[in-house]
Amino acid sequence: MIVKVKTKASANKVIEASGTYIVYTTASPHKGEANEKVVELLSKYLKVSKSNIRITKGSKSKTKTVEII
Repeated sequence: MIVKVKTKASANKVIEASGTYIVYTTASPHKGEANEKVVELLSKYLKVSKSNIRITKGSKSKTKTVEII
């Protein structure tokens, strides 16, 4: 699935729009903090374990490809 990330947002939330997920996170992109928060937020939103979510592409980009096992 395709995920677009908005860092340094005012609140943490996940929105689904046209088959793409938009994740707003208060975390900064420094040292992968935002990636960790994205996995956490998607885990809660999709009701799956964090260990079942993996960023397969775009770990340093705002647009990421995420795999759910």
